[in-house]
Amino acid sequence: MNLITRIDRLYGMASAKATEGILRGLGITTPRDGEYTTSWDSGFIVFLNYHACVIRLTAYEKLPYVDDPAMLQPLFRRNAGALRFDINPGLRSSVTPKDAMALADQMLERNIRLWDQKVENCGYLPPLRGQDRLIPVVLDPCAVQKLSDAAGAMRNVIQAKTKTVNLIQAFRDTTDTPLPDMDETLQTKLFAPLKRAFDAAWPEPGYLDTGLMMEAWKLCRHHHARGTLCAGWLTERMEKSGYKRAYEGSTEFAKRWRGPTKDLFPKAF
Repeated sequence: MNLITRIDRLYGMASAKATEGILRGLGITTPRDGEYTTSWDSGFIVFLNYHACVIRLTAYEKLPYVDDPAMLQPLFRRNAGALRFDINPGLRSSVTPKDAMALADQMLERNIRLWDQKVENCGYLPPLRGQDRLIPVVLDPCAVQKLSDAAGAMRNVIQAKTKTVNLIQAFRDTTDTPLPDMDETLQTKLFAPLKRAFDAAWPEPGYLDTGLMMEAWKLCRHHHARGTLCAGWLTERMEKSGYKRAYEGSTEFAKRWRGPTKDLFPKAF
């Protein structure tokens, strides 16, 4: 079944209609079965190969509402009923295990637990000019937990810190460059032009400008070509891994959607 039908069955007609309306406003055709990925938390992911962006739909009931500079920030966000609809920048995915652990250690100092430390749940931000060290961020918003919200928070802090310190110690001798403190403005510096383009095309509240929306997607392709955005899921490792659907599904969807066309937008516009 296509994405809209699947959402209808899991989250109801209101969420399905809202998602359909957002896709049309963005000029994106509805993904068919096999062209999108279902995440472990009953959300959905659509990979946009030509533009190196990722649509992530996450159930609000699953979101931990963590606001942290180490979490990937969206280029575009809307409410879709029971789901949060994000367009995220595509990054070089699958960080090294030691970087995932170092990132978890940093976040723990801010009372945020990266409890699911699979390397696929993190990605590297593109380097700024003169920056040698790649900076990892968390891609999956449901892979973290606010310790203050957890039952038995103090016990979790002690257990998490002990586990993380032990793992970091095991890698310390092989870590070439320590992970620097997260710059809260880094993602803004990298992706501000793209976010402004989507905001200008479809402000909230405000009216959709289809011409500006097409320009926003062209800008994504430009940043993909220059390396600011990266289709990190199109790698041999991802093709052969448990994330094979991300590789194959995105390839199939790319055959039908290379960018917005006028007929894909709502007829009112």
